[in-house]
Amino acid sequence: WTDLFNCNWGKAYQKRHYFHCYLLTDYLSTVSGEFIAKDPFYNKENIILKYEEIIQNSFRCSIFERLPLDQRNKKKILDLIRLDAKKYISYECHEKIKRFAEDFLEFDCCIELYKDDTDVSTIPIIDKIRMYGEQRKAYVVLLENIQKKEKKGIKTSIDYLYQSCQLWRHIKLVLLRGAISQKEVDVFFIRQMLLDIANLEYFLMYNIISSL
Repeated sequence: WTDLFNCNWGKAYQKRHYFHCYLLTDYLSTVSGEFIAKDPFYNKENIILKYEEIIQNSFRCSIFERLPLDQRNKKKILDLIRLDAKKYISYECHEKIKRFAEDFLEFDCCIELYKDDTDVSTIPIIDKIRMYGEQRKAYVVLLENIQKKEKKGIKTSIDYLYQSCQLWRHIKLVLLRGAISQKEVDVFFIRQMLLDIANLEYFLMYNIISSL
């Protein structure tokens, strides 16, 4: 995790402060201390970073371990997905999206969208909506792999999740158009899409709990 302000491969470099993350995928040499990174947001690969840069500009990191796909790990993965779905329900995430939908009726385009920065994709509200959509897209890939390999009855959840992804993407595009044109966005339209997302995600999580 770093600050977009420090990412010299991005359009927000030295312009905007915002939380950002990228992946360290390999290293060139332990002698030179240079690492290879990729940034899915900017679709950039083979970014070369020195060890000193990484330490200086990062404030948190996570390690991902690739596990062998044996029965024990399969069960562990399914248990974790079920637990995630239960947390989504118990934390009332769908209700939070509904409250977000109602709050959108008070959305002020002048404050939130009309920025001097030319890189409108880094405007906080747009970047957050993009992030929510990307998280759902990654979840689709996960569920599709489980459906393919384990033959679980979660196709309904996958279909609902696809619809959710499309709605998050549509909201992002509406906000991007508003930021570029500096015209008012239809907050009632966005509100309805958020309410639709809340309902879709509530039912898909229940389907995951009952099907896995």
